[in-house]
Amino acid sequence: MEKYLTRSTASLIKDCFWIVTIAVVIALFLRPFQNTPFIDDWTYAWPVEHFLQTGELRILDWSTSVNVTQILWGALFCIPFGFSFTALRISTFVLSLGGLCGFYLLLRELDVKRRGALIGTALLGAYPVYFVLSFSFMTDVPALALSILFSLCAVKAVRGHQTWWLAMASVLAVLALGTRLTSIALPFALLAMLVLHTGEWGRNLGRIAIALAPIAAVGVLSLWQSGHIEHRADLKWIIPSPAWRVANLKYGLLYPHRYLLVTILSIAGALGPVLLPCVAGQYRRVFLRRTLGIGIVLLAALAIKVKQSEYYVPLTPGETWAFSELGATEALVANFQQPPESAQLRVISAIVAAVLFAMAVAPALRRTGDVCVRMLYWLFGFQAYVMLVLWLFFDRYGMGLLPFLLALILASAEFVRPLIGGSLVACLLALSIVGTQDHLSYNAALWRAVDHLRQHGVKPSDIDGWYVVNGWFQYAHPENAARDLKGDVIVPGVNAGPDSVLMPYRISNTPIPGWSQFEAIPYRRRLGKSGLIYVLYRPAHS
Repeated sequence: MEKYLTRSTASLIKDCFWIVTIAVVIALFLRPFQNTPFIDDWTYAWPVEHFLQTGELRILDWSTSVNVTQILWGALFCIPFGFSFTALRISTFVLSLGGLCGFYLLLRELDVKRRGALIGTALLGAYPVYFVLSFSFMTDVPALALSILFSLCAVKAVRGHQTWWLAMASVLAVLALGTRLTSIALPFALLAMLVLHTGEWGRNLGRIAIALAPIAAVGVLSLWQSGHIEHRADLKWIIPSPAWRVANLKYGLLYPHRYLLVTILSIAGALGPVLLPCVAGQYRRVFLRRTLGIGIVLLAALAIKVKQSEYYVPLTPGETWAFSELGATEALVANFQQPPESAQLRVISAIVAAVLFAMAVAPALRRTGDVCVRMLYWLFGFQAYVMLVLWLFFDRYGMGLLPFLLALILASAEFVRPLIGGSLVACLLALSIVGTQDHLSYNAALWRAVDHLRQHGVKPSDIDGWYVVNGWFQYAHPENAARDLKGDVIVPGVNAGPDSVLMPYRISNTPIPGWSQFEAIPYRRRLGKSGLIYVLYRPAHS
């Protein structure tokens, strides 16, 4: 507590300045703010475009988030020069910087030494999933940044018994929920901390009411959403649409035990590889007993699920961070050639990730009287439960646990080998930079292919570019889409399969028999395989 009282505010500001400066320099080097959509962010961008044009807030029915906060935040960045994905990407990057600074300050509030806090913050920023999503308009990083700032305010509230900071935490929880409803874990963790761990101060009815306010906001958001959905099609049986998730939510709630092992393995698989710097920099023999306990549980779960072929494999094609690609863009274009995989290698990858996870989290599994550390346990637990009931078994969703887990690990053990840990973080950062360069090269080629067709007078309704291209041009803008007898849009790669609509032009990863080549756009990658994006046409439409 003495260190907490004497900590230099000027030093904290200086460190945050360097965190921001380094991140901005990297962004200036990469120039990642392309004026194109990324994965799902066309879904979240359409409400911004619509709001700027009409002043009306609407949510596209394909959206998995009631992202009112993000819409208004993105619109703010679009005001100077009009709507663009460049402005929207910059808006996320700004929140990402706030999340990194907030995480550093959170670690310092938890009495993590400066060296450990800087390494931990660098590890979060260098994590390839966080890194590449910071240059998109996806909801993941904005919601996570707000969750981190929420945690910082909650810790300050409890440490100083200050209602003001508690109110700020509640406001940030509401903003996070207005970005991504999976942030529902935040108010429940805050409530658990107040009622169970803070004595009379936390059990005050006024303070409990402050903690409950974000939960009430969920009801308000749900009621608002019901009257502000922009309908495009019946999505009930389209995986993984919001309607599909709602229809299947009851199974997660009623039978959580059926998905418990998959959830545990997905968390370990997604986070195990990124925790290598913690293992190399912190691990000591004193943690061996706890490591064995965690490892036995994880490997037993893996053995069960391998037999059932229901286990999570890290870094596989389709993940945001895969061996073959960072950004999952190539996998969302037609005729993606999935790299060959060996069954043995898949199992080995899952085992390695589980072992790394067990070694990294072993220091954090200790009894503690620190109420703030206990809150992190609650945050981790509630967020994991949200993953379980919603079947969110993907590295983007696992990232939502990373700051809380890192904070628990760093608050429990020092970096006894900081040079090794820091060097591995630097290697991870280099991997993220090069991987993002590769992604940007491929994505630029994809949209050059689209522009090439547009420059030749081809209408968006005649271009089949699969998920992202079709999502933005046709699902978000239905005037370009085909419709069924009910009037619902039919968009290949989004809510319909290949060739459900016969469009004369197609953008593909490979040539297709029966189609002629209109153009081939090259792209160059350093980590993945370089190649061509093919612009194809049906000979009958030449």
